[in-house]
Amino acid sequence: MMPFPIATDYPGVAYDGEPTFAGLIQNYFVEYDEHHRNVGISRNWNDNTAGACLNDYERRILSSLAAVCGKEKPAHELTGEIFEQVLQKLAAEHHYSDSTLDHYRHLIALVYQSGVTHSHYPDALFWESLFDAETASDEEKEAWRVQTKTRLRKSFSIDEELKLVQWFSSLDPITAAGEEIGLLLMFTLGLRNNEACGANYGSIHPLQYHPDAKVFDMLQSTKLNSSELKSGGKTGNAPRTLLMMRPVWAFIQQRKEYLEAQIQAGSLGLPEFARSVEDLPLVCRKSDYTRRVGSVELANAGRALFQRIGIDQSELSALFQILCSSEMQQLQIEEKEPTTYLFRRNCATHLYQLGFSPSEIQYWMGHEIEDPFTKRSFFADPDQLYALKEKWDRHPVLKLMESEQTSEVAVSGLPYRCHTPEHSRVSLTACNDRQLLVCADVPEPMCQVSLSVHGDQTGLSASYRLIPRQTDYPRSASVTKAVNKAYRTHLANIN
Repeated sequence: MMPFPIATDYPGVAYDGEPTFAGLIQNYFVEYDEHHRNVGISRNWNDNTAGACLNDYERRILSSLAAVCGKEKPAHELTGEIFEQVLQKLAAEHHYSDSTLDHYRHLIALVYQSGVTHSHYPDALFWESLFDAETASDEEKEAWRVQTKTRLRKSFSIDEELKLVQWFSSLDPITAAGEEIGLLLMFTLGLRNNEACGANYGSIHPLQYHPDAKVFDMLQSTKLNSSELKSGGKTGNAPRTLLMMRPVWAFIQQRKEYLEAQIQAGSLGLPEFARSVEDLPLVCRKSDYTRRVGSVELANAGRALFQRIGIDQSELSALFQILCSSEMQQLQIEEKEPTTYLFRRNCATHLYQLGFSPSEIQYWMGHEIEDPFTKRSFFADPDQLYALKEKWDRHPVLKLMESEQTSEVAVSGLPYRCHTPEHSRVSLTACNDRQLLVCADVPEPMCQVSLSVHGDQTGLSASYRLIPRQTDYPRSASVTKAVNKAYRTHLANIN
């Protein structure tokens, strides 16, 4: 291969002495091994292709990268979000098709991976198996299109969720890394990664007027690619209050009590920004309880967790490429980071299965509420938020975390309300009331209700009568019972 003048208009060294993106091109575009074979970025190109790609780097990629973050930014500080800004800028200026953008994404990935190979930084992108549409045949393009379009999953599998629950259940509330707590919040609440990073211990508390319900206030997040706080979230719809699962609340409370004891004993000093443990970051960096983690580190931790539960990295690569396509932009898919996307889509899928209305799902996920008759302020009322608890308590992941295998509940006092359809038997003890009112609502019209009453004391007779009553059915179907049955069946097959 003939030598080329490489990226001459851009500095090869950043302000910290590390190579820039242009520096990676300059250093590794052509490399020779001991057999004098080119193993560099241009290893699979002839001279004409190499010259054309260098032109693309110089006139397109490096120019846009400099406009986004400057010419002297170190390559190790570049993130997927920055590269996507570069690609979006190219698309806006030159009206490129998805296939052309895939070509530029492929060129970026080759340079980025050269930095990983030469140990300038650890790999933090989902770009291991990119597809270069410009060099592929029509048959290869069609095969890739079919393959990737079928990979746009909307949730985890039951087996993957079981592995996630087992992993989270094995965490110790004292020694768990802050990133692991962030992933727990993303998994159970459907938070964006920068929303989880913005959480403090003061963000969780009992719901006003309903102390049995624990909630999380999403009022602040971190800035893009930073651990610096900002009020609100990605949009004006981001601030919201969400119900927490009881085991997650108990887990965080144990950690909080430990930190309070450490502060009182003088073993943990509060930083200047904190007056108490309430102001400390809930999602800290590793075991540094006072240092907030950033969204990039949390995304990397999510990627490692996905590897642990068996999600193939090539699937994440394909998913990332799909999420960044113009087609997905037209559908207004907000999340381009695969770990955030999967956690949020999985949460939204469960909300739908639990019978949440479209407006309730949109509020929970921090989206604009499309129903003109439902305002976001509607959910600021604790009573209205508490009304969602009946649905939320049927969450299959909550059932897995609490390991509720019994179908019987013993009640020693009245009144008692059971909202869990899996409880097929309720035992009443120490009950002197002669008459009991049992209300059974069905989620869909024409569903059948069967009721039988049995006494276990000699001479005790019991009778009942059914009195139908009018009820308003929800606007969305509830498939909670069928979903929970599928989880129980899958768990039984494993055991």
